[in-house]
Amino acid sequence: MRGLRPMRKMGDVIHHQRGDKLDARIKRLGRGNPTSHARAHNSKARRYRPRERHDLGGLRYHPPQPARVVNRPDLVGLPAPVATTPPRASTFRERVLRVEWKLAQRVEVLWGEMKGLDSGEPIPRTIAKSKWRDSKTRKLGLKMPRYCCTEGEAAFVLLLIRYGFDLERVAVDVGEPVELLAPFYQRPSVNVALQRWREHRRLPAFAPMTWQERKP
Repeated sequence: MRGLRPMRKMGDVIHHQRGDKLDARIKRLGRGNPTSHARAHNSKARRYRPRERHDLGGLRYHPPQPARVVNRPDLVGLPAPVATTPPRASTFRERVLRVEWKLAQRVEVLWGEMKGLDSGEPIPRTIAKSKWRDSKTRKLGLKMPRYCCTEGEAAFVLLLIRYGFDLERVAVDVGEPVELLAPFYQRPSVNVALQRWREHRRLPAFAPMTWQERKP
């Protein structure tokens, strides 16, 4: 049978004349190049209007709607109304971050006034960083906490040391309620800084906030 029809050349495309790809009979197939094949399909698609093509494909046709014309002569010359949306209330985390930024503005002044209290005693290393990079630790999803305070946390620790760990006096100095300062006690870096002060009389080391910590 192969000798009764010409061999297929490189680049030839087989076209199903009735659009049924399962009908592979010789009389229902045609052969041509990609250009003629695309032209055959495009000419068939142009036989139908957009609505008919959508109906044949099982889609619901939505014709384009004309623009709506509103005739209001009484509004001519008046300014466009301004949408008045109520301001979004700040979340608790955003309020705490605002207090931290407020404390960060005072860290340099507080450090200059209290740097004479630092003993300079060396602090023994508690746990090596390699322990946090262990495969078992990473499988548990544990990450090494940040022991270095941010500028706002360092200012908070310095104010606690100045006022004898009296949180209410610190709140009066900062001008913020106590409930916005209490979350600082839950941070590992603040706990480590307070422990180093009690045991070694060392003031906290601090660094700027990272971009992850600035996100509300």
